[in-house]
Amino acid sequence: MKKIEIELREKTYPIFIGAGILRNFDKIIDASFKNERIAVAADKRVVKLHRQKLLPLINMKKRKAEVFLFDASEKNKNLAGISKIYSFLQERNYGRDSLIVSAGGGITGDTAAFAASTYMRGIKYVNIPTTLLSAVDSSIGGKTGVNFNGIKNFIGTFYHPEFVIIDTEFFATLPADEIICGLGELVKTAFLAGGKFYNSLYNSIEEIAGGNFKGIENIIYDAVSFKAGVVASDEKEKGLRKILNLGHTFSHAVEKESGFAVKHGQAVIFGIVAALSLSKNMALVTARDYASKLEFIGKIKKKIKVPLISPEILYDAMLSDKKNRSGRIKFVLPGMPGNAVIDAEADKKQVLKAIVTAYNYFK
Repeated sequence: MKKIEIELREKTYPIFIGAGILRNFDKIIDASFKNERIAVAADKRVVKLHRQKLLPLINMKKRKAEVFLFDASEKNKNLAGISKIYSFLQERNYGRDSLIVSAGGGITGDTAAFAASTYMRGIKYVNIPTTLLSAVDSSIGGKTGVNFNGIKNFIGTFYHPEFVIIDTEFFATLPADEIICGLGELVKTAFLAGGKFYNSLYNSIEEIAGGNFKGIENIIYDAVSFKAGVVASDEKEKGLRKILNLGHTFSHAVEKESGFAVKHGQAVIFGIVAALSLSKNMALVTARDYASKLEFIGKIKKKIKVPLISPEILYDAMLSDKKNRSGRIKFVLPGMPGNAVIDAEADKKQVLKAIVTAYNYFK
């Protein structure tokens, strides 16, 4: 088992990474909590696939948790979904001394974390991500959020868990497209971190895409360590943390305009290619670095399926992105190796050209 400590100004919490470590949930929970009532918010599909594996969350030696079954989808990641969690907790008299444990992917984690951050002005929360994407992305950093009026994560809070358990045994049942989603965020991290992690993922990305998770603990550890360092230096996303949005201005538009038919991680890979094209045209990367990064993504490009959406429609969707300021679209763009340019602006013609280039790349 590997362990990372996220050290923030107001709190420090651990992230545990390993195969089968959920079996130690009793010991981990008892080391930190004594009398809290526990509610488990679990994705229905995860319960169906991993019922036995989830038993340590429910039948603890010293207490028994109650389970809220969540139908995890972008359509349920909204205030109506939050209200159902509130009602579940209120009807069972959960108080401020309660603890919510999330067991599921990013949608489950974001929704349960937002509920925890607002129920009775905040109760404790534990995250158990069950997908590769949520393990390396949404479970780290304290962002919570739900969709509103078709805009992804428009309403949310910054609220950190008490701890995170990343049990890699969950990944064995991930469908191929979910593995690619996780790789989308890992590719983003590789482009930002550069160096050893870039090379490590480059050499293993095809095996991971094929469902071979040998060595995945080390990949996750390095990715989470990088993100933890960024979050610790800029918890509320005022500066450096913005780099984690590389490709996301494009990707969120694709998700929204596809009615969320395109999953987040796959949209991120499309968005990174569009951002790379925009960056090249603005002379922020060299032609050599541009080609090298495209060759990296090329290892999995055949697995990316993004339906053709009018560039004009995507551009209009980007105008409503929550990261914008003063009505101007703000991009995070690749810079030289291991760097990124934040709050970049571009004219509409350049943006549309980048979108077309990305579509052509994935043909």
